[in-house]
Amino acid sequence: MDERVPRRYDLDSDRDVARLEALCRANGLAFEQVAHLEGALVELRYTGEAWVPTAEAAYTDGEGSAVETVLAEARLLVRELAAAPAAVRRGVERVRDLTLTQTIIAVVLVKKVVIVALLAYLLL
Repeated sequence: MDERVPRRYDLDSDRDVARLEALCRANGLAFEQVAHLEGALVELRYTGEAWVPTAEAAYTDGEGSAVETVLAEARLLVRELAAAPAAVRRGVERVRDLTLTQTIIAVVLVKKVVIVALLAYLLL
């Protein structure tokens, strides 16, 4: 039985682009070669609601292993941050450039600010 099921992807959606990238990796293709996926046979997994390509399981709600899902969501977060305003990107870059000592000092300072804010809230 050779039943073809067409799938559509929105290239403006980060999640759909990530799904296409996963399909490309599973078929040994670079993302730039995505056009070669047209008509390709892919392994499917039933999610209880629909059949989805196994490579897309991490991007499907309730499917995929915990590690796959965390990695998939981290990749999507990085994409969102890359498209964020310049001030947010600069903040993220500064946090990445912190040394261990600077990170520890920042955590201690943030804790102190939170404690002072909570005390002020409780006393006022």
